[in-house]
Amino acid sequence: FKLDNVQTECNAQITASYFPLIPDTAIAISGGWNSGAIRLAISGDQQVLTTGTYTFSPTKWHGATYWTSSPGGIRYTAGTDLFGNMYSGSGYITITQISVQYVKGTFEFITGIDIPTNTFKTVTNGEFYVKRGN
Repeated sequence: FKLDNVQTECNAQITASYFPLIPDTAIAISGGWNSGAIRLAISGDQQVLTTGTYTFSPTKWHGATYWTSSPGGIRYTAGTDLFGNMYSGSGYITITQISVQYVKGTFEFITGIDIPTNTFKTVTNGEFYVKRGN
């Protein structure tokens, strides 16, 4: 993906959830690199997730979080932020393939403004193809 127009690639802590007791009603996809980490989250609202586009909205549990490693571990969010109990920014996650073993798709988002720094982040051209596990 591009983070503020800078090509970025996750090369550590790459995961995609799979919970056998509630298969594919929610999924979290995460990854990290030397200066940050990203997490994408989608919920099917008790329905099984399928291929398609999941657009962030205040009434859906879809969102993305970007953390900086430095300076100071700033947390930027887009979509529904369950931790902060709020909605900000905009974006989408598209699932193009999903199975017990893998999930593949694309994503883009713009975070809400981080109040202390008065900044936001733009993520474009995001792609993932991740082996799943719990």
